[in-house]
Formats: sequence, structure tokens, C-alpha cells
Amino acid sequence: MPPNDSISSSQLWNKTRRASRPNALPRRVPPVIGILILSLACLLAAKLRAGERDAFAPELNFPHSMTSVSMTNDGNQFWRVWVTVEDIPGLFALDTGCERTLFTKEFARKIGVLMEPHDKDGKSIPSKNGQYPSAPVMSFQIGDFRYTDFLAPVVDVTYIRKVAGTRFDGIIGMNVLGLSRCEFDWKNQRLTLDRDIHFSNQTHPGIKRMDNRLFIQSQLNGHRVLLELDTGAYSTCITRRTLRHLRVPESNISLVNTPRIDIEVAKWLPQSRIMLDSLEFCGKTRHHEPVMLWEHDVLGMDQLQRWKLIMDARSGCVQLEEFEK
Repeated sequence: MPPNDSISSSQLWNKTRRASRPNALPRRVPPVIGILILSLACLLAAKLRAGERDAFAPELNFPHSMTSVSMTNDGNQFWRVWVTVEDIPGLFALDTGCERTLFTKEFARKIGVLMEPHDKDGKSIPSKNGQYPSAPVMSFQIGDFRYTDFLAPVVDVTYIRKVAGTRFDGIIGMNVLGLSRCEFDWKNQRLTLDRDIHFSNQTHPGIKRMDNRLFIQSQLNGHRVLLELDTGAYSTCITRRTLRHLRVPESNISLVNTPRIDIEVAKWLPQSRIMLDSLEFCGKTRHHEPVMLWEHDVLGMDQLQRWKLIMDARSGCVQLEEFEK
């Protein structure tokens, strides 16, 4: 389920500051020295800000370097795993297109955490329209891996459950999945997390990491397109801008009634389906493949589920391997 790129519009902060003019310094301090002092002060402040910990980023604790858990779905492409949050079990969806791990309102109430809006530094702020509250998390466990001391935005997913027809208590985003190597074995329904970094010659070279998410340099009808790796999207999608570059004939575009699922909206709508002549990504080539029209260019589960997916956001690794027979 592709989420919003940010929790709210209040996340746009102005980081610029006006420096005092040299002639505003005391007269006994030469202007050159004053500018030097001011520059050093700005540099120190920048380093302190860079060293600040993201309140939504968990710490990972693990007794072993690897853990493996079962995955489940309801006969669709919405994969989930059981986790333990503050000693309470919950069923969470796996979404590499979601930057942060989310809780549903019902689950947040169930574990008894305080829900308050927070800013980017984790400080409580007054509730505003469009501002998602956040829940402090002391313990979030997947198998033997324990994630601690972070904030999880709390969202209402009643409409998503209704449209998707799937029960879940939250979403595991890239702030958690990005801390280890992840192996998604869809056929055998296993998720394996590995803390060690593995380097392989089979790693696709066209991988980019932005905002803790992974993007794959792909070829659509021979045109280069950067697709986001999104296990929360049931379909591969392209934007109108991308569609214009592809110059797809009208005969290859049709309207279909399909679910549109996002944090803000979930309902059945007539949407454009585009038939591509070719789709290439991670060394794989597909012909006559349909994609949906959406606000983002994403590589969804209709393609990813055909292979075992291996991903490591730390090293920028994405591999697609054949399932073991």
C-alpha cells in the first residue's frame, strides 16, 4: 500500500537561518575573526543536528545474526507476518514502499500506548488537521529481532480493510526492514532477516536509495524509468508523466474497475490500465505486461511475487532469484 511520502504537511521545516552581519559584531572584534567564529559556530550546529537521532528510527537488538518467520496472506498479494509489540501479538503487513512503521488506531489502543502528534524530532505538538498521532514503542519484535525506542504513526485503516478484505494491525515500513537484509520467499511463505551484510555479483547495478527506500532503474518499452520497490502495491504503476514519455498507443490503454488503496483513500474506481510491450528490471524481461496509472512509478507485487526477493537497503542490494524446487 503506497503511503504518503510524509506524515503531514507540518513536516516541512525551514532550516535556514540569517547570520549576523559583520558590522553587527562588537567593534573590538575584527570582522574577519567575527566571520570565522560565526562560520565555526554554524558548522558545529550543523554537526550537532546531523548527529541527532531520528525519533522514528528504531534501535535493533538481536541475540542471533539471523531470524526467520512465517508469512501469510488471504489469497491475495497483501503479505503479513506476526510480530510482538509490548508483549502483545499483532499481524503486520510488509510494505517496502512505506518509509515508517505504522499502527492502526485499534492496535494502539490495545497495547495502551499514548497517542499524541509529534514533530520530526519526536517532540509532542498540538493536534492539527491532517496531523497523524504517534505512539511510542519500547519493544517491537519480529522473530528474534527486537526493535526498540521509536515512534510509530497511528492511522485509521477501516476503509483499507474493507476494500482490501484483509485484516492487519499495522504496517512494517522501511525504518524497520531497512536495518537488515530481507529475503522474501513468497512460494514457501518465509521472511528471513539477516543482520550481516552480503555482497554479491548478482546485485542489480541500477539500484538507488532515497529516503530509506529503494528504487530500481528499469526499462519500459525501451525507456529508462526509476521504479520504487513496493511490496505494499498489488500492481506495478506508472505516472501520467511517464506514460507521456512512453508514447503508448491508445489501443493499449483501457479502463478497468480496480481498488485504489492509499493511506488517505481506499475505494473501487475506474482506472487506466496500460499494456506495455516490454518491461525490464533486475535482469528480468517481461513482455505484454499490464501496469496501472497512479501518482508514483512503482514495481509492485504482480511482478515481484514471481521470484524470491532479496533486499538490503544498507548496501543498496536488490536481487530476484528463482524459487527452489
